[in-house]
Amino acid sequence: MKTAVNTHLNLEGLDANDTCKLMGHAHEEVLGVATMAGLLNPAHFEVGPSGTIGLTEFGSKMAASPETTKADPETFRNLETRKWALMATEIRYFMNQGGFWGDGHSSLALLRAILDEKYEVSSEDLLDYVLGVYKNVADPLADLLDTAQTLKSQQHEPMTEEMKTAIMSALNVLYSQHKGKGLSPATRSKVANTHPGRPRLEMAQYLVGIAKNYLDMFVFSDASLKHTDPLPTKYAQQLARSLAQQKQLSTDIQSLLDAHGDES
Repeated sequence: MKTAVNTHLNLEGLDANDTCKLMGHAHEEVLGVATMAGLLNPAHFEVGPSGTIGLTEFGSKMAASPETTKADPETFRNLETRKWALMATEIRYFMNQGGFWGDGHSSLALLRAILDEKYEVSSEDLLDYVLGVYKNVADPLADLLDTAQTLKSQQHEPMTEEMKTAIMSALNVLYSQHKGKGLSPATRSKVANTHPGRPRLEMAQYLVGIAKNYLDMFVFSDASLKHTDPLPTKYAQQLARSLAQQKQLSTDIQSLLDAHGDES
C-alpha cells in the first residue's frame, strides 16, 4: 500500500459528489488496512498531499507484517472490494479524459468490459490489465511522439506522403473506433488540414494530447507499482519505459507551447 506522502489523487474534473466518494474510498482503504493490522499509534498515520489520511513508512511496514494481521476473511474481502472500487474509479476517470470508451487501442476492449463489471477480477488483476494495455501501446506511442516531434520540426515545409502515412498509421492503431470501422469523423477532421504553419502545430498538439491521455493512465499504474515490493521484473521494465516516455512527452509539450508562442 502507498504511504500518505506518495498518495496523489487526481481530482481534476470531478464534481463534489464524486470527489467525496473517491476520498471516502481512499480513507476506507487506509482504515481497513489499519484495522487488520491493529494499528493504533499516531506515528502510523499522516495526511498526504491530496488531503487524505494515509500510512507513514513505519505504519506501512507494520501493516505488511504477517504477525500484525488480525483480520478475518470477511474483512479481507471487504478491503479488496474497496480497493478495487478506488482503482476502478481512477481508471474510469482517465478513460473519460482520453475518450477511450469510444476510441482507442483494441486492447482497451477487455479493460472496458472489466470496468463495466462484466467480469470479476481482483484489484491486482485490474492493474495487470492496465499494464497489459501499456505493453500493447508502448511502441505505437513511441511512433506517435516521434511523428508529433517531426511535425513540429517540419512545420513550415510541405507535408510528405510518408508523413501522412505515419500519422494515419499511428492513429489507426491508437485511436480507432471501438464500434465501427477505422477513425471517427471527429478524429479525421483533426488531421485533415495539412498546411504548413499553425495547422501543422495544432495537428502535432492533437497527437501529443492522445499520447498524454494514454500516459496519464499509466502514471497511475506506475505509482501503484512503485510500492510493490519486490517489483516484478516485467513491471520494472514497463515502468522504466513509460517514465521515459512521460519525460519525452513533457519535452514535446513544452516545445509545442514555445512554437505556438513564436507563431502568434
